[in-house]
Amino acid sequence: MRSLTRLAAAVVAASSFAWPTWAADVLAPPHWSSDQVRAARSLNPELALVFDIRTEETGGPRGKQVKSTTVALAPTFTHVVEAGAHTLLDHALCRVFTWSDDKPIFQSFSCYALPAFLGLELQNRRYLAQVLTAAKASEVDANPYWPEAELGVQDEVKDRLQRRQVPDGAEYRLGNEVVVKVQGVATSLSGDESRALARYFANSQTLHPQVRRDLKSGSALPARLEIEIRMVGTAAHKTLTITNARRIEMSLPLPGGLTSDLYERAKAETVFGRGLRQALAGIDGKAKPEKPTFDALLASMKDASSEGRSSDVMLLFLAMTQQYGGEFSGPRGQTVRSQVIPLFTKAKADAAANMLWDSGGLAGDAQAPGDREAAARFLANATDLDRMTFGTFRYVTYANLFRMTSQAGKWDAAIRNAMPVDIVDNYWMHIAAYPWAGNVYKDVGDTYYAGYDPMNAWLAFDLGRTIDPDWRGGVLSGLAAYEDQLRLGEPDFF
Repeated sequence: MRSLTRLAAAVVAASSFAWPTWAADVLAPPHWSSDQVRAARSLNPELALVFDIRTEETGGPRGKQVKSTTVALAPTFTHVVEAGAHTLLDHALCRVFTWSDDKPIFQSFSCYALPAFLGLELQNRRYLAQVLTAAKASEVDANPYWPEAELGVQDEVKDRLQRRQVPDGAEYRLGNEVVVKVQGVATSLSGDESRALARYFANSQTLHPQVRRDLKSGSALPARLEIEIRMVGTAAHKTLTITNARRIEMSLPLPGGLTSDLYERAKAETVFGRGLRQALAGIDGKAKPEKPTFDALLASMKDASSEGRSSDVMLLFLAMTQQYGGEFSGPRGQTVRSQVIPLFTKAKADAAANMLWDSGGLAGDAQAPGDREAAARFLANATDLDRMTFGTFRYVTYANLFRMTSQAGKWDAAIRNAMPVDIVDNYWMHIAAYPWAGNVYKDVGDTYYAGYDPMNAWLAFDLGRTIDPDWRGGVLSGLAAYEDQLRLGEPDFF
C-alpha cells in the first residue's frame, strides 16, 4: 500500500518542479485577431530606419531571381514588405505575423520557432556532411562554414573567415575564395540601429554569423552585399543592393480587422482539424462537453469504484492528474490524496486497469523494463475505453510508447493498423475529446519538433499554455527553460 501511494503521488510530484520566469508566458496567443494583438501592446509611433533592398540571386536551382522589398527597423518591431506580402516581427510580443493586402486573415507564429529549427537543422547538416565525407562524395564541400552561412547560426562562436579591408568596404575569404563582400555606406547607424540590423539579417537573410557580428558592432548600413551560397550540390550568388535609407516615425503596421488563419484551418474534417477546432472552442469557453471539475471527477471515480468499474477509475485518476495535478499538492492535498489513493489502489488490482497503468509507465520512461509491444497491443485493442471518460488517453499513451521505442517500426502490423498512422494524429484525437490539459500539447509539440516542424510545434506549445491555466504545474513548464536558452544562445534573433 505504501509503495503504491508513493507511486501514485509521484505522478503528481514529477510535474511540480520550478520554472524560469523569463520566456514562459505567451504574450499574444496564436488564435488572437489583429485587433487583440494591437490592444495588447503600445501603438505609439517609433522612429524606424527604413530602406529598400533589391535582391538578385543567380546560379540557384530556380535560375535568376530578383525581388524588391522594403524593410523598417523599429525598436519593438521589424517590418518587411514584398509585393503586398507582409512579415512583421513583433519583438515586444515575441510573435511573427504574416499577411497579404488582399486577404482578411493573418498568421501568427512564435518567435522561438525559427531559431529553434535552425539550430536543429545545423546539427542535421553536420551529420549529413559526415555521411557524405565518409562516402567520398566529391561534389560536396563539407567545410562547416557553408551550413552556418546558409542557416545563420553556429553551435560554437568561431570566426571561419579571413576579413580584409578594401577601399570600399570589406571582403571575407574562405581559403582563397571571397565568399562575402560588404561595400559602401547607405547611411550611418546608431548602436541600437546596428543591433536591429543584425536582428533583421538573423531572421530574414542568408549571412554567416561572423559577418553579422561585424555589422552589429559597426556603425554603417552597407550599400551592397555580395554573398556566395553553397548547399548540397548547388552554388548560388546573391547580391543585396540597399537604397533609399531614411528615418520615419511609424506605429506598428499590423492592420486591424484581421482574423487568425487557425479558424480556417480548424474547419478541415481531419483529425488535426477536429482537434484544433476543439482546442479553439476550449480557449473561447465554448467546448462541448464542458471541462469537468475536479470534484465532479472525484464523484464519478467513487461511483465507478463502488460499481467495480476499475478501468473507469484508472482513467478518471489519469484525468485528475493530467488536468488538476495541483489539487494533490494544494491546500486540500492531504484530503484529496486520502480519498483518491485508496480508489486508485483498489482499481489497480484489476488486470485491465493495471495494464493501462503499466502501459503509461512504459510510455513515460524509456528505461523501464517491460514488453512494450504487448502494451501497444493492449492499447490498440482497448476500443472499449473510448466510451469512458478520458478513454481517448489511450491514444496519447500509445503515441508516447511508439515514439520512445526504437523497435516500434517492427511491431505487429495489426497493432499499427489499428491506430492512426501519423503519430501526431493520436494526440489530436485526444485533444478533440479533452482539450484542457497542457501536457498533451507538450507531447504533440515535441513530436512536431522531432519531425523538423517548429511552426506546428510552437503552435501546440502555445495552445497548451493558453488553454490550461495550470500549465506551470505540468511538463510544459520545462519549455520555458529552453526558450530562455534560445534567447541566451541566439540573441540576434530577439
